[in-house]
Amino acid sequence: VLDTYSWELPGGGAAINQSGLNVAQSELLEETGIEARNWLLILNAFVAPGTLDEISRGYVAWGLKYGEPRPGSDEQLQVRRLPFCDALEMALRGEIQHVSSVALLTSVEIMRYQGQLPDELSELLMRTN
Repeated sequence: VLDTYSWELPGGGAAINQSGLNVAQSELLEETGIEARNWLLILNAFVAPGTLDEISRGYVAWGLKYGEPRPGSDEQLQVRRLPFCDALEMALRGEIQHVSSVALLTSVEIMRYQGQLPDELSELLMRTN
């Protein structure tokens, strides 16, 4: 729609009856080739409740197994892996402008800061490589 590229976390649309977790798992695998052992729902919010019935769900995943991306024929993707702190800084500088990605990154950071994440995940998020 915008006719421009943007940095976004993996994600996609879902039918009303689809499980948010199943959608997140299949989108992560399709767009990055990654499968995850652990998942935690972080974001569950209405996008524009006065206008749309869309819900944005965001998960953080860890215990990763890497494979090859399998994007749909209509997708043009470039996968970029970087430390969490770098992605968060990109969001705060406006380099990531996708609202669900920004909301998810900042929510994860707030939860990490407040000690609301599993210890294993918090430790992984603090790695700089």
